[in-house]
Amino acid sequence: MSRIRNKLTTKRVAAAGPGEYDDWGGLSLRKSCKLAAQWIYRFQFNGKPENMGLGSFQKVSLKEARELRDKYEKLLVAGKHPRLERDRATKRSTSQLKTLQEVAESAFEALAATLRQGGKAGRWFSPLRLHVLPELGHLPVVEIAQHDIQRTLKPIWTSKADTSRLASIMLKKCMRH
Repeated sequence: MSRIRNKLTTKRVAAAGPGEYDDWGGLSLRKSCKLAAQWIYRFQFNGKPENMGLGSFQKVSLKEARELRDKYEKLLVAGKHPRLERDRATKRSTSQLKTLQEVAESAFEALAATLRQGGKAGRWFSPLRLHVLPELGHLPVVEIAQHDIQRTLKPIWTSKADTSRLASIMLKKCMRH
């Protein structure tokens, strides 16, 4: 990132016409007309350039946009993806943080009527109960990432391929539920 920062002023931003205005350090303002404008944070993650919206000019001031940029820049330095971290924080604050165990049980109850003998034979739930829930059951669903699932299923992938495949399918159904 460039060391030059804070090129814009509040007056300049308010008076600017349509276009894109760079504040440097990854922050810019994209205006489509006098009243419609969006703050954009540009960054690179794993060598790939990305953009992330920080909010509209009407709701987020220049000072707040700079503070957000600095916050997300610190996440980048720590090796975390800013947009994913923001989305996780939003999900955490808006959901009740149901664990995978709770979601799996709820999904099983919802699907029991469609299963043979109401799922009492245990074949539907057992791959999850034996191989997935001991590792991931305590985690909130919104915090489970793909690498967590891969790490959990990897030990049985070669020795119990069918069980691993079933666990993966059942886990997918739970996550959709």
